[in-house]
Amino acid sequence: MISAPEALLLALLAASAVTDIRCRLIYDALTFPAMIAGIVFSLSGGPESLAWSVSGLAVGLLVLYPFYRIGGMGLGDLKLMGAVGSLGGLPLLVSASVDTALAGGIMAMILMARQGQASVILRRSPQVIRALFSRGGKVRFPASSSQGTIPYGVAICLGTIFAWLTRWPW
Repeated sequence: MISAPEALLLALLAASAVTDIRCRLIYDALTFPAMIAGIVFSLSGGPESLAWSVSGLAVGLLVLYPFYRIGGMGLGDLKLMGAVGSLGGLPLLVSASVDTALAGGIMAMILMARQGQASVILRRSPQVIRALFSRGGKVRFPASSSQGTIPYGVAICLGTIFAWLTRWPW
C-alpha cells in the first residue's frame, strides 16, 4: 500500500509529464502545493522526517540550478525536482537525480540521433562550461530549433518513478 505522500508524488509526476509534453510547461499550481504538502506530511514523522523533507526540497532545487542558469531547462523543471525532494525526502531525491540524468541523457541521445545533431551539441559544450563558471547574469543559449529540446520534466518523472520503484539505496 502506498502512503499519501507517495500517492501525491505519483499524481504530481503524471500531471507534470502530461503538461510538459503538451505545453512544455510545469505549472506552479502543481509544484508549489506539492512542496508544501511534502513538508506538512513530514511533520507527522517527527524532526528527522522534517529534516529529510526540507533537505530534499533544498537539494532538489539546487541540483538543477546550474542547468537553469545556462538556459538548459526552465524553472518548472527546477521546481518539480524540489517537489520530488519535499515529498520523497533526500534519499529518494539522490537516487531520482541520478536516474533522471540517465533518462534525460537517453532522451537527448535519441533526439540527437533522429536529427543528426550530435556535432552541434559537442561544439557548444565549451560555451556551456564557461557559462557555468561566469559571474554575472544568466546566460542563455538559443536552441537550434524547438525540436532540439526535450521535455526534461518527463525525464524527471521517469527517473523519479524508477527510483521510487526500486527504492534504492534506502
